[in-house]
Amino acid sequence: MALITKIQQHSGIAVTVIVIAIALFIVGGDLLSSNSLLRGSGGTSIGQIAGTDIDAKKYQAELDQLEYEYQLANNKQPGEQERQGIRDQAWTTLLNKYGFGPEYDKIGLQVTADELVDMVQGENIHPGLKQAFTDPATGQVDRDKIREYLKQINSLKEKNEQAAQQYAIWMNFERKLPEDRKRTKYEALLTKSIYVTSAEAEREYTAQTAKVSAKYVFVPYFSIADSTIKPTEEQLSAYLADHKDKYKAQDSRTIDYVQFMLTPDREDSAAFNTEVAGLRSEFANAPDDTAYAANKSDSPEKLKSIPANELPAQIAGLKLQKDSVYGPFTLGDNVTLYKVRDIKNEGDYSAKASHILIKWGSTADTSKAFAKAKAQGVLSKIKGGASFEEMARIYGTDGTSTQGGDLGWFSAGRMVKPFQDAVFAASGRGLLPTLTETEFGYHIIKVTEPKTNLKYQVVTLARKLEASSRTRELVYNKARVFMTEATDTASFYAAIKKANLTKQSAVNLQKNAQYVNDIADARSIVRWAFLEGKVGELAKSPFDFKDRYVVVALTRQSEEGKPTVAEFRDQLAAEVRKEVKAEQIIAKIGGAKTLEEMKAKYGDAAILNSAPDITLASTSMPDVGYDPIAVGRLFGLKQGATTAPFAAETGVVALMSEKSTPAPKIADYTSYKTSIQQRRAGPVTYYLTEAVKELKGVKDDRIQIQ
Repeated sequence: MALITKIQQHSGIAVTVIVIAIALFIVGGDLLSSNSLLRGSGGTSIGQIAGTDIDAKKYQAELDQLEYEYQLANNKQPGEQERQGIRDQAWTTLLNKYGFGPEYDKIGLQVTADELVDMVQGENIHPGLKQAFTDPATGQVDRDKIREYLKQINSLKEKNEQAAQQYAIWMNFERKLPEDRKRTKYEALLTKSIYVTSAEAEREYTAQTAKVSAKYVFVPYFSIADSTIKPTEEQLSAYLADHKDKYKAQDSRTIDYVQFMLTPDREDSAAFNTEVAGLRSEFANAPDDTAYAANKSDSPEKLKSIPANELPAQIAGLKLQKDSVYGPFTLGDNVTLYKVRDIKNEGDYSAKASHILIKWGSTADTSKAFAKAKAQGVLSKIKGGASFEEMARIYGTDGTSTQGGDLGWFSAGRMVKPFQDAVFAASGRGLLPTLTETEFGYHIIKVTEPKTNLKYQVVTLARKLEASSRTRELVYNKARVFMTEATDTASFYAAIKKANLTKQSAVNLQKNAQYVNDIADARSIVRWAFLEGKVGELAKSPFDFKDRYVVVALTRQSEEGKPTVAEFRDQLAAEVRKEVKAEQIIAKIGGAKTLEEMKAKYGDAAILNSAPDITLASTSMPDVGYDPIAVGRLFGLKQGATTAPFAAETGVVALMSEKSTPAPKIADYTSYKTSIQQRRAGPVTYYLTEAVKELKGVKDDRIQIQ
């Protein structure tokens, strides 16, 4: 309460309490559902930070607080898809406390009461408060409202449950302010220490401004088929040994798996259609249709007030009536019912139309007369039965012709006045009988939706056709039968081939992964792979998901800090192939003295080309692509000099400098110095966090409990 007391010395106005934006900022939108596996985990260690064991209770305390704040702000439990965010946020809180906290203390970093006041109502207001108290009309923070809000905080605690919750949100927000400011200060110490010399700024300017025009021969590696080069284990191992810094081994797992999808069958579809028919009748007569739709929908939507041009496509062209239900409409496995609860005249007018524009060559009378006669002829064809859309594709002279002339919906003021007046004057749908002249030419117009300012209150009930429990049992039994033949990886692959299934792989799974390719919320698979699985073995039973069963085999296990050929085989093989190809290409063209001879010796696959005005900062060349080393070599050449062929990123290159244009001298390099400073300051937050993780020996073992 110290902060509130301090602030109240500077304030004295009252206002309605604002809390949602503050709570959402604290939570950050990343959340954990209440059925966490952590609950009741006791003192299980889930990692280490700076030598401190992080047990489940400490971690759970952070999760509980974040979950509580989310519930207060949203009046609901967080969903499954929000789990990973809050897990990471809770872990970051502990990392700040045990990893960064001691570093703050070492240098005497503090936050005074006056600074906290500044974060709430001073010059450097906290982003959470900015979000809550910015006036939408002016875009400015309303400090008076902040003061009014704070005056009421003390009185909230004793009023009622809702007020007590608002009070709790503020108190937690206040609790986090000092740590937030300390982190900002700590990062500022590093950011402000970034210094750029005048020489660096001049070099930046030169890199962007000096130019070299080049002539080159480029032989892409793909000119030699990969299939002709088969790297040996010795080559792969040697390459890895020579390039260890490029391959950072992580604690990861690789799995192969097959899926048994839960696809509804005919019986499921028939039962579902019967159910939807019943829902339609109940929906039409429900006293509270909004509550009914929310209760029966698989993905509830809020009641919407929709203008005609934003109606769902399925009902957009219908003559809608109040209290009527439309549908069911089927799209894939999704079935939707719409109930029009109310229809009101409000808002701006809009209409929908198509047109065929016949332009004139000039405003001369003869040109306009010719265009008008042509337009009149097309109009007559449409009146005679020709398709408007087909005529638009043939005769239309603007960008809508390929869409049959469709202009879509447009509101007042969007079209030139003569066109708008013609469309808005129409009493119904259909072809306008006369041409409309505008500054662009003559228009043949078909009104597809007449002028309206109606808004529709639409209640949506959406259901998804899913497999029944009967179908689930059939598919599960199929997966179990498959597993009777697949007892290890060898028999697993044989069973896949026999059953004509598709094997899929997930490479280098991380222990905190939430997805396995397209399998959502796949923590069960990840936890098995890290905690129970053994390389070469299958999980004991299929993994059960909402839309599938999955049979999984663990194929590789990698340990942090120990890169192996097996872990990086594909990448290593690609690099070895490049080296071998480069040797073959250089051997073939290396004896040539000119670029033209090199091109002739290699043949059609070699590219001989020129590139004007290459800058050092561009780091790329036509055909060659991104290759800062090749560009650097070019700038190191004297004018007229040629390099020998060398291995580049995507092929073998030989360069000749044709013309060099130095950067003009300028008096002030300040803007370039600023650009470098901003570029270097950008990643400070990320690199600082990574440095603390490495130096503090952070070990994240949350996988044990979630």
